[in-house]
Amino acid sequence: MSIFLNILIKRNQPSCLVPLSPIRRAIIGRYEILPLPVRHSVPTLGYQITSSEGKALFYTGDTGPGISACWEYISPQLLITEVAGPNKFEDWLNHVGHLSANLLKKELVQFSKLKGCLPRVTAIHMALPYESEIRGKVAQVAEELGADISLGYEDMKVTV
Repeated sequence: MSIFLNILIKRNQPSCLVPLSPIRRAIIGRYEILPLPVRHSVPTLGYQITSSEGKALFYTGDTGPGISACWEYISPQLLITEVAGPNKFEDWLNHVGHLSANLLKKELVQFSKLKGCLPRVTAIHMALPYESEIRGKVAQVAEELGADISLGYEDMKVTV
């Protein structure tokens, strides 16, 4: 399986396709990449990307309940994950492999139990007609868990 990683290895050097295997770490430039299977309606992977300084983020891509199976392999300071739909569609989201705010909360509780803390979280991939509703429910989850959860947006820049 190959993925496209847009990691700048050297200034003005183009990105490249790099073959990666699930649950097998790879070094690309100054970064360690760990692809992990995540639950979705079609096979997909999430990626922990760790800098040479030890700073890590985990990008789940499209995923549903069960990402907690990844927690034993990773320790990110930032989790970028989806909250694709509102809680009222939770049964359908679960079936097709997506998260609601409630489903994200369950996954984060598992992370906290295993690691004793929570990473900063950025929620992405929201259905636009429900973004306001999702925003409110994600804020509620953040408050209930005492977590730093924000909603991603186009051209957002993050620092780990």
